[in-house]
Amino acid sequence: MNALMDKIADKILPFAEVLSKNKYLAAIRNAFVTIMPIIIGCSLCTLLNSVFLGKGNYFDKWFGFQGLDIVNVLGAIGSAGMNIMALLIVYLLAKNLAKEYKIDEDAVSVTAVVCFLIITTFGTDAKAGEYIRTYYLGAAGLFTAFIAAFATVEV
Repeated sequence: MNALMDKIADKILPFAEVLSKNKYLAAIRNAFVTIMPIIIGCSLCTLLNSVFLGKGNYFDKWFGFQGLDIVNVLGAIGSAGMNIMALLIVYLLAKNLAKEYKIDEDAVSVTAVVCFLIITTFGTDAKAGEYIRTYYLGAAGLFTAFIAAFATVEV
């Protein structure tokens, strides 16, 4: 079994080394590692809401406690954290890549966020006018965040 694992490691190790030296993949990795506690915390809030709290879930069946106020708070925490994921990623990605290029990290990061907000699609409403759709500030806007961060740092 160890001989098989050694053969697999010998084949994969050169490829893994090339990937680890790629500055773009390293910046993406470091950005996601930085926001991982936020993702885990929001996921735990969602898990608590889905499994334990609310009408018909475990606490309601066992103790007669629905905890609807707690459900609202945990739902807001989970949604807020996940719905700003692309904003956090574009900032951190630009910061990590700027650090690699040894240029001003803060200016590049803020510029990347502004560029991301500019290229994010806008919605229109008869009463409110134009607005930024929050849908693309979450996980749906990650690809756009990558493009905005990379383009900002490279330019």
